[in-house]
Amino acid sequence: MTNYTNYTIQQLQAALVELGMSEQQLKKLKTKEAMIKALGKLQPETEDDDISALIKLPETKSPDYPDWTTYVLGLLQDHELKNGNPTVDGLRRVIGIVFGDIVESRTKILEIPNNNYEKCTASHTLVVRKHNDGQIVVVTAAADVRYKTTEAPYNEYLVATADTRAEGKALRRILKLSIITAEEYSAKTEDTINNNELINENQINVIQMLCFRLSINPAKLLAENVSKEIKDVADIPYQTAKVILSNLSYYQRHLNEIPDSIKNYNANWKEEFNANSKSPSK
Repeated sequence: MTNYTNYTIQQLQAALVELGMSEQQLKKLKTKEAMIKALGKLQPETEDDDISALIKLPETKSPDYPDWTTYVLGLLQDHELKNGNPTVDGLRRVIGIVFGDIVESRTKILEIPNNNYEKCTASHTLVVRKHNDGQIVVVTAAADVRYKTTEAPYNEYLVATADTRAEGKALRRILKLSIITAEEYSAKTEDTINNNELINENQINVIQMLCFRLSINPAKLLAENVSKEIKDVADIPYQTAKVILSNLSYYQRHLNEIPDSIKNYNANWKEEFNANSKSPSK
């Protein structure tokens, strides 16, 4: 008989729904153990006595998947994204879907702010049991926050902010995500951007993720928003990327206004954009 403890809660819920359980009944099952017990009761009397032979449970991808970051961020709810960046709460939920169960999550404050030095340093350690093999993975990450470089009102709560940012970094590290969390981003970082700054990796990942969620072809979206002199994605100006992200945020709220000309996501959008940009004009 299948060992269902290796499945995620979401996979177990999908199996229960396929077996005929109503949404109202499903909401009453508060723990993974309760769901596994319910599967046993609903399991048909077959010779192999195995639900997995009757139901195809959703597959999860591994960090080796080419569009891993896009895939993980695509599992987040809208309220778990801020300007395209994942929140710590969102990653805390999603890690249980794609990687494993959090066994322990603890923070250590390494430096406490005082009247003479308004800075706080925190480290956060995550202990996670992987779904696929039960292996225990331990990751630690640290974060510094300073009063002068942290936007209000978070600069009044340096310890809590450092705690949250350190946890966000640990979650990103264990999930192998190439994007910062919403809590790590600060509007004050805009002060360090000059007019010659180019698009950064975080912006590229957010554009890709939002296009994936909205079924937009990034190559076509970029072609309509960047100068024809731009021949490579990496050469797009930072400020232009900001405008593109703003447009994508608008489309999130107004799905019916997405132009047909930019629809249908293409995983190879970078190659498509670079090739089209270098093609001679007709």
